Amino acid sequence: MTAYWWDKDKNAVAISYKDNRLILTVDDAQALLRQLEMLLPERPSRDEPEEPGFYRTRTGAFLRKNSNGAWSALFINGDLIPRYWNDQDDYAKWETVLDCLYPRAFPLTPTTAPYPLKGE
Repeated sequence: MTAYWWDKDKNAVAISYKDNRLILTVDDAQALLRQLEMLLPERPSRDEPEEPGFYRTRTGAFLRKNSNGAWSALFINGDLIPRYWNDQDDYAKWETVLDCLYPRAFPLTPTTAPYPLKGE
């Protein structure tokens, strides 16, 4: 079975199926990918924030970067969430933060602590 898809410039891309497999020429595949990239939103930044402080993820997690660059996860009341990171530590490096959080959690938004933190 062959289907045709037209891009915004009215260029046809032939899409063939055989035995449940998608068959595209290289040119057609590249054209299709270019068009799909236009439809997708830009990837949010996953760069580590430079400043220590409090950050909120897009998924609602509350994080803190301390002056040593270590990251911790906090409950909304400011208490540390113990063993939050995949390696079972209370504090993590940025690479671990990236491994533990879903891509939809980014970008991080600077925020303030909602309550006074314990011990401060």
